[in-house]
Amino acid sequence: MKKNKLLENPQDQNGTQGETRSSAILLKRFHVYKSSSDRQGVDLMVEKKPETVHELEQYKKEFPVFGLVQAKYFQKGTSLRIHSDYVQDSEGPFTNFFALIHSTDDQDKDHWYFFKATEIIKELPLKRDKLDNLYYSFSVTKKRDFKQYRDLSHTTINDIITEQIINTSRFRYQTIISNADAKWIKQETADKNLNEQFHKSFEGLHIVDKLWHAVRYYREFGQILAWRMVEKMAFRSKITDQTHYNKFTLKSTNQEIIDFFESITITDEIRLSKPTFYKGVKNPQLKVNEIIRQLNQSCVSIFNGKGQEKIHISIDDPGQCDCAMCHYESLAFRTAFEKSQLVAPDDVYYTELLSAHILFLLGHYTSSKLKLEWVINETKASKDLVPGYIAVHNFEIIQRSLHENQTVDLNYELLKLPLESDKKQILKSISERSLLNDYRVSVDKLYLQIKELKDRDLNYSTGQTIEKLRSKIIECYFFYRGNRCFFTNEFELIFEKYVECCCISYSMQSEYRSHLAAFGDFEITIMLLYCRPEKLLRFIQRNNLESIKCTDEGKKHFKESLKNFLDEKNITFLDEQIRHRNNRTENPALRQKIVSVFTNACYLISYLEFDFEQKFLNAFFDLAIKVDFSAHDLSVLSFIVLDKYESLSDESLTNLLKSILDRQDEASYLPANILNALRKKGFSLTDEKLFEELSKIAVKSPTINLIPALWKILSLESRKQFQVTITNSLISDFHPSLYCEAVCIDILDTPLEFLDQYCVRIRQLLGRSRYYFQDHNNPITGLPSYMHEELDDFIQVLHKLGKENFENTLLDQIISLHPYFYFFINLNNYETDGLFEINWLTDDYSNRKLELVKANQNASRMVKEKIKYSHNKGLLRKIAYHFL
Repeated sequence: MKKNKLLENPQDQNGTQGETRSSAILLKRFHVYKSSSDRQGVDLMVEKKPETVHELEQYKKEFPVFGLVQAKYFQKGTSLRIHSDYVQDSEGPFTNFFALIHSTDDQDKDHWYFFKATEIIKELPLKRDKLDNLYYSFSVTKKRDFKQYRDLSHTTINDIITEQIINTSRFRYQTIISNADAKWIKQETADKNLNEQFHKSFEGLHIVDKLWHAVRYYREFGQILAWRMVEKMAFRSKITDQTHYNKFTLKSTNQEIIDFFESITITDEIRLSKPTFYKGVKNPQLKVNEIIRQLNQSCVSIFNGKGQEKIHISIDDPGQCDCAMCHYESLAFRTAFEKSQLVAPDDVYYTELLSAHILFLLGHYTSSKLKLEWVINETKASKDLVPGYIAVHNFEIIQRSLHENQTVDLNYELLKLPLESDKKQILKSISERSLLNDYRVSVDKLYLQIKELKDRDLNYSTGQTIEKLRSKIIECYFFYRGNRCFFTNEFELIFEKYVECCCISYSMQSEYRSHLAAFGDFEITIMLLYCRPEKLLRFIQRNNLESIKCTDEGKKHFKESLKNFLDEKNITFLDEQIRHRNNRTENPALRQKIVSVFTNACYLISYLEFDFEQKFLNAFFDLAIKVDFSAHDLSVLSFIVLDKYESLSDESLTNLLKSILDRQDEASYLPANILNALRKKGFSLTDEKLFEELSKIAVKSPTINLIPALWKILSLESRKQFQVTITNSLISDFHPSLYCEAVCIDILDTPLEFLDQYCVRIRQLLGRSRYYFQDHNNPITGLPSYMHEELDDFIQVLHKLGKENFENTLLDQIISLHPYFYFFINLNNYETDGLFEINWLTDDYSNRKLELVKANQNASRMVKEKIKYSHNKGLLRKIAYHFL
């Protein structure tokens, strides 16, 4: 008798028992046929039972596929062999092959083990026999008891086999169709034919079943664009029926669709308010839930029927999503990272793609690459084509991020996929960036419309344009997010234009026009995570936004995000990831991201129009102290220090000041800003050690405005000490900038004592060879910047000490350089017909020159006249503050 190659067992009756028990399970769902020749290692072949006339008609049109079941019985202590050739070939596992193995324990209780082909490959050891044939060995031991595959319910087994048969049928059918389409049919015609065939496939069904089939068409994708989803729902009861999508709204004149949405009520759950409407529908609640969930996932939140009121169809979800991406978007980076490390359940490829995406965003490129490799290999085996291709697309991005020379031919990979033409088109638009480019073109068009109104100073309504732009951005963002496609720098350009448009629209608010009234949670997310800090600040300041209103959702999201960002465990995680060790950081990409988020958060705390608790702001300063930020990174805290000083404690400000000093960065202006904030709070410096450190830095770096800020918070006794320190420094090592600062705020008792030394330094400056470089010359005088700045200081000293104390030859030498110096040196004698240009006041960052001009009536009058013709908004604000 011929020995069974697939499952070797010396007792023939064991095979009969296995087939009998397996048939008892399978007959509940399938027609079961016994294989007469054990063809391809198969004992039983199963075929779906159509339960309705419609299913029978559909089955006739499908590509016929049988489920191949190896059914055996084994006794305790024995093993079974499953030959490798029966489980897989060079293209991967057979998705319609299964093993159903039975046994009986010592208590005469029956057990069964059920495996798919992919699970056989994953769980069973691969061995070789004496003839060098490969086989998988199955045996039950204490260490390998296969509990997760044992005694599955009959329903579960039949469901798995049904799904695998359907997938195999579709895979083989699409292989044939896509090969034919590629040769003979144009893309537009193929898409049209697909839709017509798809709509015909469920003619005569209840509207619930029609919609259910429509929303499940793209179920291989993590998310689908709303217009594509609605395209599958655009079937007609009448020739005049129209169904389309626009700005989060599904619009339809199809009465069946209208009746469906009127038959449900949606709050935090979906209720079938007209039960009789669902007569003849199997599992109506399950199908309705799926329809609404898929529509919401595709950003459809409103239904609008012909002549009907709008129906809100978004589910109110009070709970917070616990996925890694939502944690990342709410700045809980540690939690997002931990979730990305979890092992995903079997076959949940989008979960692993999400983990890879999070690791990519957090700068862990190698770990992300490993997860992508796993998804690519597993989806190849299971024939899950869409997530597999997205993994390949992301893998190509990772290779570029790691500067690897190997590249992936995405077009070739796409050609191999046996998918419907419209699904291929979606994947092609992702890999070729054509979808992103289409969104970029749409965004640019709307962006230019809003920008033109601003540039031409036309206050027309921008509300509808912003709403349209917002819908485009959200569609783009959530499509790529839902399909786990990696966000690259290309997305930042789109998001930044949207933020700029929001700032422009918000700045144009007026009583009789429609503009953006407040920023929401989505805008806050974009501003925090996907906007470069220098761009965000430019958008705010260019549009003269002194404060920004938030919606309630925006406030809640921002506060919750910062709470997560300031969490102790999150801070520890970030510091470990980005800390410099041996002058380098292990994760430069994450460091750049965290500094960007920190900077943007500072800007928003400063500009957003709501109050923060002192405890909250103190915690934000603690973050700045604990994390390994550079002094340059921390300089942005000046926005909070100066704008929110009333909500800050003296202790938190002084602790931050000490932390800055410990970093030994002597070029930072933050210490001066902290001291100014403390002065406004009525603070007096009594800490001797802190005073000594500040004195040393102030004397060593007199150009960072620390001297005037420190002078104002010192006691009388401390001022005397500081005065002595500065005097001794000028005696031992004269510094012209230190002398200028000391003279301007009246620190020195005898300032004329050092005037000769100061004039000598100025003459040396004038006699120095000048090297002109375009980027280092002052735009007003054309002199090298260092020279212009020191001569500006000279003007301050001259007006403080009196022109009579300076030699005319020195003054004439300076005046000859440019009319600018003639104007300021002779300011006290200025006449209204004298030469003056308003742009001479643009580089006055300390406002000292403005105060000098303001003190002269003729010059002040000339400024007010000249400013009428200036378009420099920054200068206009300065003049308005000082002169008007």
